[in-house]
Amino acid sequence: WFNQRSHSIGTGEVVGILLMMGLALISVLVRDLPLEATQTSFTTAVLLACIPLFGPLVAGVIGLLAAVADRGHGWSIVPVFNGLMIGTQTLLGGAVYVLLGGIHPLGPGYQPFDLVLHVGAPLVAADLVMCLANALILAGMVAITGGNPRAVLAGTVRELLPLYLGYVVIGFVL
Repeated sequence: WFNQRSHSIGTGEVVGILLMMGLALISVLVRDLPLEATQTSFTTAVLLACIPLFGPLVAGVIGLLAAVADRGHGWSIVPVFNGLMIGTQTLLGGAVYVLLGGIHPLGPGYQPFDLVLHVGAPLVAADLVMCLANALILAGMVAITGGNPRAVLAGTVRELLPLYLGYVVIGFVL
């Protein structure tokens, strides 16, 4: 169910995937909003757009590669952790999108109501799952390193939920 297509990837799709990968790379390299304990980027919106266009697996791989390419923390474990976290949360969100009947691959001929019902609504659910997964993974890492996971969980959800809701609108438009 991660790949509902029965055909191979065509040239147009390869170009689209490379374009979205480029957007994801640009977004991790140019942070758009520093918050208290985190930095956010446009990457989530790009990944949300990738889910209906190319499927959860491609979206997850793009998230992983974009985060690993980020050298803002130098050559350390941080980009690897971030890549695995972003890839995992995108796969989870993509799975929810597919389970809720999200259309993949998108094609011509859909009416606006169909797009809202079969792309927009499942994409909102995927987005919320991605936000929660991000918060849970960060809280788990904080717990492993001896911090207070509850505070991180509450703070992360409080900080990121409004951003993620904005990202889903941008991802839907993309």
